[in-house]
Amino acid sequence: MTTLHLSDDALQLFALCHQAGDHAYLWGHTGDKKSNGTTRWFRPGETPAVFNSQHNNYFGVHPTMAAGNQYQRAKKGVRDIAAVNCLYADLDDKDHGGIRGAARAILEERIASGALPQPTVLVDSGGGVQMYWGLRDPFLLDTPEKRDRADRVQKAWVTHVGSDDGAKDAARVLRVPGTLNYKYDPPRPAAILDADYSRLFSLDELEALLPPEQVKPAKVRTPRQTANAQINQDEIGRGPDFDAIAQAATNLKRLSTVRRDSYSGWVNVGMALAELGAIGYNLWELWSKSSPKYDVGDCAEKWQTFRPASGSDDLSLTSLSRWATEDDPNGRPNPSPEIEQLQRENEDYRKREEWQAKILARKDIKLNEKAVMIGIEPILSLRRNLGCQKEDHTGSVPAAYKRLGELVATSPSTVGKVIDLGEKIDLWRRDPEVKQSKDGYDIQLMRLDLQPAFDNPDLGQFVERKQHGGARTNAGRRPKCPKCPPDTAVVVRAVKRVETQCLGCGDILHTETIPLSAEVIGAEIQDEIGNDAPISAELIIQDEIETTQAGTGIQDETVVVPLLTSVSSLPISVPAILEETLDLTTAIRLADTFSPAEEHSRMAYKTALSWLYRSEPQKALGRVSDIPDPPARAIIEHLAARAIYAQAVTS
Repeated sequence: MTTLHLSDDALQLFALCHQAGDHAYLWGHTGDKKSNGTTRWFRPGETPAVFNSQHNNYFGVHPTMAAGNQYQRAKKGVRDIAAVNCLYADLDDKDHGGIRGAARAILEERIASGALPQPTVLVDSGGGVQMYWGLRDPFLLDTPEKRDRADRVQKAWVTHVGSDDGAKDAARVLRVPGTLNYKYDPPRPAAILDADYSRLFSLDELEALLPPEQVKPAKVRTPRQTANAQINQDEIGRGPDFDAIAQAATNLKRLSTVRRDSYSGWVNVGMALAELGAIGYNLWELWSKSSPKYDVGDCAEKWQTFRPASGSDDLSLTSLSRWATEDDPNGRPNPSPEIEQLQRENEDYRKREEWQAKILARKDIKLNEKAVMIGIEPILSLRRNLGCQKEDHTGSVPAAYKRLGELVATSPSTVGKVIDLGEKIDLWRRDPEVKQSKDGYDIQLMRLDLQPAFDNPDLGQFVERKQHGGARTNAGRRPKCPKCPPDTAVVVRAVKRVETQCLGCGDILHTETIPLSAEVIGAEIQDEIGNDAPISAELIIQDEIETTQAGTGIQDETVVVPLLTSVSSLPISVPAILEETLDLTTAIRLADTFSPAEEHSRMAYKTALSWLYRSEPQKALGRVSDIPDPPARAIIEHLAARAIYAQAVTS
């Protein structure tokens, strides 16, 4: 399989189009199915790897404010776009008789007539031509007015050129020059026919070339004027029906969130409210805003297609009352979305607390192993809930040891030991997957097949732990005083014996014992600190303490196991992460704890937090790679994972 590289012509075109943005992307797919496309994000100025020679290769014309994952592209419209550096158009030969070269002939005719200026870059796409009129300065989309203007001018420019009306949004992808167009057999090359990067324009100059009727003002976000005019005429004589308005508002509160979040339910409610005219539109808009799928302008655009009920079969306020009775027979308004979200979070938190309590109560798991197990459980649960595993426990979820270790601030080897222990307990089964790299090497990816005991640890097996010291009598047990009660504490002392010996006869003249250290050993460490004790980064757990002394087979030996020390520099404890008590406000406060030498990390951390604050967790994850500090990166990933899970639950 041939590996392609970006040509110099393509890099020059990218340099023109991707100014003043944080990210750009390539997009490729095989065959005619665009549903199997893959996205490759990169920063402007970088040279990304092109998809192999079996792919149709495209690039995002305009730069974006944030990066997504390998399955995401910029959203349609201008919402994700950071700046506009050109106007583009796409002319296809198939729209002009299907004759090869017909699109270019049409373009040259338009240029010769003076209707269009010569484009900065002209590309043969293999099935037509694609044109770019470059701007002298980036047009930043930093206000709603600028976004609206850029969107209107681009759409009007496509109409003026006479190009493909389906390719006119700011999030458009066009072919990468130097690659092949696999829509044809044999494939046709996409190549730059003409380029002059000194031939630049201002947006005002290009907008001035548009006919006056094509430069339309911004769409007024109001209901359909015709319907409102008729309703207002009726209301002049009888006045608004305040009882109907109040009843409609009450019924909206009683509707299930399923109607609000599903497209058909949302549209039906809007059609029913059309009977109230402009007031009905306002009620519908307020009700729609509580949905996570709400987008500004959607209600206004759809409202223009509605008409008030004119017959018994049409949707009306009576329909709205019937839906309210079906969704809430007792007549109680549904709780607000904020309360519903809190209820869901409390239920999830309660289940997680119960799970942690069952793990902490087990005597066959060491304390440091419990901490790691508690840390990876929400990660595996989230991956399952996002569709990585089916509800009947078939399939498996990804579990890369290195990645899990970074998320819970421990080493991959420790994660591996805990995974092995969890398999013995029957929480999961290891399901390794072997994939082949592009170089022909086998790569083993670890996946876990979650078992029923994962949801209820009480169903798991008990693990017999080997005692230290082999088969010796009382090996691994602490000495007890035979005269005192069994729970009496003992003192283990480490001493240094100093002797004075005569070198003539060899007699010991003097002996002195100097104590070095002493430690009171009581009950099990687990019982001393209690199951509810916080496992913080500052806590050092002393586990598996054995005591032996010379002559009697007893010698002092202490194994000290520090837990999660890699986050000890942060002014928070690990439970704030593991038990999900870390909130966004605390995370923002932590940005001020970075030292001046960590300015880059602090800025990247704050940028990711800003996306979380705007309820855009996927974009926050796109900035994680810019945060060099592992603890800060773990916090962003944790908060983003919680936000994605919450969105998945609500939708």
